[in-house]
Amino acid sequence: MDLRSQDSFEKPSYQYSFYKEQDLSCSFRGCCYFLFLFLLVGLMVLGAAALIIVFVLRPRKPTFALQALRLDSLKLNATNGSNIYASSVFSLLFNAQNPNKVGIRYSPSQLCVLYRGVPVGVAKLPEFYQPAHSKNVSVQTQVMFDRVNVSQIIHGDPSKGYTVKNLVMIRVTGDIEALVRVLHVTLPKIKFALDCMIGFDYRKIIFSKSIHFKKRHKVLSHTRTYSEKCSFAVYI
Repeated sequence: MDLRSQDSFEKPSYQYSFYKEQDLSCSFRGCCYFLFLFLLVGLMVLGAAALIIVFVLRPRKPTFALQALRLDSLKLNATNGSNIYASSVFSLLFNAQNPNKVGIRYSPSQLCVLYRGVPVGVAKLPEFYQPAHSKNVSVQTQVMFDRVNVSQIIHGDPSKGYTVKNLVMIRVTGDIEALVRVLHVTLPKIKFALDCMIGFDYRKIIFSKSIHFKKRHKVLSHTRTYSEKCSFAVYI
């Protein structure tokens, strides 16, 4: 067989390979174009939803005010030295207000209680729902302390900011997950980062077993039984 006839047989295979590579290249470009278009449309939808939430719903941070504090149980243990350790359970009643146009449902959460920067207890927050424009939703949570050095609290150094005029300053911090429903659509889960500094007079709580803060401003200005400073941050 001569070379001319051999070239005539090999030419179709080269053409088939060329067309196949060209089809694959076109298919790859088509997939990339479709993926880019899909991402662009998705970003536009998310941007439109964000604009609706910000400019139409005008979201605002919910507020929580402590209404009552009750001592449920107290157990004291004395060591060979001069230290006294206490294990106790407190019940805290909060008034939750939601100024937003949408309802918020909070998942059960567990917060960390710190004293002098050291974890000393756990606060358990139950699941609850805040309707839109609600102003009087009661939320009860329990705070459990395990072997807290009471002697250190009583004889603490006021200059370090952990005790202020017989007020014991504790910090409650943690994340609270929540779901927001807008126009019958449940948005992705969001989180509230809670950071509270709470001060209370341990002597009045032990003697009275409970303290109510309905007249909060009067209590703050005269008896100095309780103080609170909380901050919220919202993130996805």
